[in-house]
Amino acid sequence: MLGRRCRDCRTPISARYPMVEALTALAFVLVALFFASAIVQAETAAGVVGASLELVAFLVLAAVSIALSAIDVELRRLPNSIVLTAFIAGVVLLVPAVILLGRPELLISAVVGGAGSFAFYLLLSLIGRGGMGMGDVKLAGVLGFYLGALGWAQLAVGVGAAFAVGAIAGAITLIVRRSLADRSLPFGPWMFRGDWIGIVGGESIAAAYLRFVGLG
Repeated sequence: MLGRRCRDCRTPISARYPMVEALTALAFVLVALFFASAIVQAETAAGVVGASLELVAFLVLAAVSIALSAIDVELRRLPNSIVLTAFIAGVVLLVPAVILLGRPELLISAVVGGAGSFAFYLLLSLIGRGGMGMGDVKLAGVLGFYLGALGWAQLAVGVGAAFAVGAIAGAITLIVRRSLADRSLPFGPWMFRGDWIGIVGGESIAAAYLRFVGLG
């Protein structure tokens, strides 16, 4: 209806905006399908509320994942306002969620995941001397909290997957791009990819690994 132009100043609207909105809508559907089963299977009113709060928390994370990935790719930065919003939403929604779901022990893995991921990435940032920014460090703490709120398996797989996919992307970048100036790679999007691998497949991947090494 607007002819792809702003209603007020008639500046052309980038195709990126509807693409991001459509991707966010798709992500919401997929996240809802993944977490909705817990709501349906809940046997008590507290369980329904807890599972619903968990769903909302990860819908927030899905929106934040897409927004921050797009910003990091274009501007090489992760705005504190969005990272902090994700953290506050995680605490406000996930803390009561795990309690209502009858799994208060997940608060321990959530705190350990958030603090541990923050400390680990901070160490990498200090060792790397600018190779990883403080935005990545803060985001690591937030993602560690979300992963830990689901369990130790999701936390371990999510953190490991972020490094695995980041390393693969970095290797491809070094091979494809020739000049050193072009070899910088935003790590935020890969952290989100690893995070969602841990969320969706953490339990099954961890179980398969344990069986492979003879501990399952």
